Amino acid sequence: MMREFDPQRDRERLEDPQRDSWQRPGDVLRTLKLGPGMKIADIGAGTGYFAVRLARHESAPIVYAVDIAPKMVEFLRQRAQNEKLDRLHAVQGSETSPNLPEAVDLVLVVNTYHHIADRIGYFQKLEPLLRPQARVAIIDWKKDAPMGPPAAHRFPPEQIQNEMGRAGYRLVEQHDFLPHQNFLVFTRIPGPGTDPRTVWNEAFSRPNPPLAGEPSAIVVQAVQGLRPGKALDFGMGLGRNALWLASQGWEVTGIDISDVAIEKVKKAAAEKQLKIDAVLADIRQYDLGQAKWDLIVAANMHDLTVENAPRLIAALKPGGLLVVEGFHADVRTSTNFRVTVGIPPGHPTNQLVRLFDGLRILRYEDTMNVRERQDRAPQTYSRVHLIAYKEPAN
Repeated sequence: MMREFDPQRDRERLEDPQRDSWQRPGDVLRTLKLGPGMKIADIGAGTGYFAVRLARHESAPIVYAVDIAPKMVEFLRQRAQNEKLDRLHAVQGSETSPNLPEAVDLVLVVNTYHHIADRIGYFQKLEPLLRPQARVAIIDWKKDAPMGPPAAHRFPPEQIQNEMGRAGYRLVEQHDFLPHQNFLVFTRIPGPGTDPRTVWNEAFSRPNPPLAGEPSAIVVQAVQGLRPGKALDFGMGLGRNALWLASQGWEVTGIDISDVAIEKVKKAAAEKQLKIDAVLADIRQYDLGQAKWDLIVAANMHDLTVENAPRLIAALKPGGLLVVEGFHADVRTSTNFRVTVGIPPGHPTNQLVRLFDGLRILRYEDTMNVRERQDRAPQTYSRVHLIAYKEPAN
């Protein structure tokens, strides 16, 4: 969808003061949590509605205002000069690239996504221009918005997620406070060589981090009626299981590779007046001990559970319980997981039963769910659960 924007013709509409009531620029910038000295690209900057606000922000970012229309770029240059916005730099973009002069921490794309012809290719080419842990925020028209482009050029959030996933990005935030626009925030899907501590520190630093909230239902069910003892949370994350177990009287040790997670769990435990031994460690190098734990929980650890299965069995006390949960391997082909968590490894059918056949399998389930996306493509994924008991020696 190509349209030649002209600052003299379009400025009154783009800068209309009434726009603030539904665009809510202050709330958008607060939600983006701008840090000191960030480098930001406003792609499709137009006359500078967001770019100027960014350049005046107290965090003092460097702002690259990108537009494909030469008249807009010249207008932005003159505006930056006239309003003495030294940190605002106008950039002539093209149909295939924003042509940024350096890598940035944040990309803001407001009411522009639908103008990009080859969106997957465009964002693939953007990837080298993103700094570590950079975010891409896309704000674009809802189907029922009373203004905006023709209906054929309005995309539901699921389509944006799908396209960005194919370009190599995952959804990390979705905000619903804008009345006429979708507001989605993405980061790059981490590559196989990415340091796991970096990946999980980024994930657990998000406003809506993964694997937070209530304890796993399978854990709650497994320990019902048991006398509390020593529990190991193998890959504790933000402590949803560790904190609940501690509240039930268990003596909990939680291991995680993310120092962000460890600090958050320590803070939560202190606020709840719970005792948890939160250990910052690489699970592969941590000594799990021999016959040490009455309960071991391994939630969403996937390949690390597989790799360490013999160690987990050895670390469990006779009479102890092992609880495992995770995704089935078919999650690899499920688009919704690809764009939200970066294609996590999953467990093939009956893998957990084979791995822990030295234990007494009390419960194993592979629960499949089928959902239909708005484009009517089937979306199938499964969760797997295992509860196993280590029988005492005769």
